[in-house]
Amino acid sequence: MAMASTTRQQTEVWLVGEPEPCLPHNVLPTSGQILQTVYYHHSISHKTIPESLKATSEELLSIWNCARIPTTFQPNIVSKMKALIEDYNLLKNNKARKSQTQWDREQKFTEHMGKLFDISHKNA
Repeated sequence: MAMASTTRQQTEVWLVGEPEPCLPHNVLPTSGQILQTVYYHHSISHKTIPESLKATSEELLSIWNCARIPTTFQPNIVSKMKALIEDYNLLKNNKARKSQTQWDREQKFTEHMGKLFDISHKNA
């Protein structure tokens, strides 16, 4: 029996892109890379959102620790990732609207996706 293949169109997340199994270990990750990894754990590994957030935050902390940059506590990191997902879900719920305001919000979110996901300690 042949297995059904999955295509990019089936796995791609709107505005986020393809889910990635892990964060890049040679650079500090961006917000977009965080979302891609969270959605990989959630949609492909079939974990719950809290489990996906925890797995991603642990991986993120190991990258920042390798860079020897002081970081905030893990619960704060998870809450920051939750806020990012909530922002994404608000945009996704209104994606059928073709207004200028919606387009501006999508552009602002896309710009934010390319910026560093900063979890450094405030005094670092």
